[in-house]
Amino acid sequence: MAPENQPSIILPESHLPISCINSPFFPTADQLLEYEQQSPKGLYPLISSKKPTDHPVFLSANDYLHFHGTHEKTGTAQMLELTLDLSPFLEPDSQIEPPKIFVVSSPAHHSVNIGRFIVDKNNNVVFQLPRFSTEPPIDMSTAVHQAFHIPEISQHTLENLKNPIQEAFITYLTREGHLTNIQSAIFSTSQHQIPYTIATIQHLKEGDIKNQNIKFHQIFKRISLINPVNFEGLDPLKIKTAIFGDQGASGMQFVDIADYLINCVAQKNKDHNIDHLIFVSPLLSTFCAFAVSLSAAKKGIKTTFITSSSLLDSDSQKYLSPLSNQKKVAPNPLMQKIHHLAHHENARYKICVSCNWTARFGASPKTAWKHSQEELNNFNITNQELIAYAAQQTPTILRLLEKKGYPRTILIPESSIIKTQASGQLEILQEFIANDPLS
Repeated sequence: MAPENQPSIILPESHLPISCINSPFFPTADQLLEYEQQSPKGLYPLISSKKPTDHPVFLSANDYLHFHGTHEKTGTAQMLELTLDLSPFLEPDSQIEPPKIFVVSSPAHHSVNIGRFIVDKNNNVVFQLPRFSTEPPIDMSTAVHQAFHIPEISQHTLENLKNPIQEAFITYLTREGHLTNIQSAIFSTSQHQIPYTIATIQHLKEGDIKNQNIKFHQIFKRISLINPVNFEGLDPLKIKTAIFGDQGASGMQFVDIADYLINCVAQKNKDHNIDHLIFVSPLLSTFCAFAVSLSAAKKGIKTTFITSSSLLDSDSQKYLSPLSNQKKVAPNPLMQKIHHLAHHENARYKICVSCNWTARFGASPKTAWKHSQEELNNFNITNQELIAYAAQQTPTILRLLEKKGYPRTILIPESSIIKTQASGQLEILQEFIANDPLS
């Protein structure tokens, strides 16, 4: 029995959290921040894009298929391939393959960071911004599955791997990484069951500790804190591709967990063979993509990102992330226009797509709304006012969809259907689609 005032469990040093005070993220971020200061358009001139392409994708529920009036098990998604130019930050003789970002557009992807149609308490179909979609995020898993059903993405993920089960490994970051369900998505297209683990990682903020010897970065004012990770199932002799799932704002936690994994593999194997990092990040900022890929490029490792609808911008601390209004980073720029149109002018282009992402996806709706209001206070607007403003824009949004030839179902993901079924309002949503001029 432990003596009084003594802990009953004492963790060995190997089990204590790791503070990433000397993270490779910071010097990399400083390079990007300096470039942003000198470039009127920030990092966007360093992004090139191909023409978007259409792809058949699987929808995930029989009710969804029946609701859309089809017995086929496919819908359509648009995919945009972006390439990042890292040459301003690397040595002239660098041979690293330029990073790729696959941006996918579909109703499920739009639910993550654009918005959706729902039926409100007055039985009106209205447009709802994503920050107010606080039920379990079933659309995110669907979105990732759809992405991996696009051949370019699935092939690129496991390219050059002779035995993916041994040569690839998935790490989900807490607390949202598991929502991407990458293992299932890869299995559904390749029948390869890639092993995975969950890494507990969080931010340690400047005010959280009293150690005066620790100097925080003047912009970020936070560091990553990583609990030791159990990489059971990872073969340090074979792993070549490391896959990560989470949302990406600054990129700090992605950089740190990738660095941690590489170091763990190198310690067991005296070196590592990892040459490809893949980040499945439905919410992904432009700054994050550059910070993560540049950090990896310095180690001679290429990177790939998979994300939803459009890249995001960043606030001054690279934490809150509004949707970008740069057309070239979205397969369907109309979705960007609709998202921004639904914002009150006080908040347009300024507020995060989801505010506190963890609160939206994993906490109670009350918590998510609380954090949303705290952010909106900076723009003199309330949650209810923003909800009402988006609803008022619904007729304009419908006219835009009709003018551009898009059916209303492009903003009706599976979650909208399940929500209206549960509330007994499904017939209203069905009538809304039946009255679509394009149906």
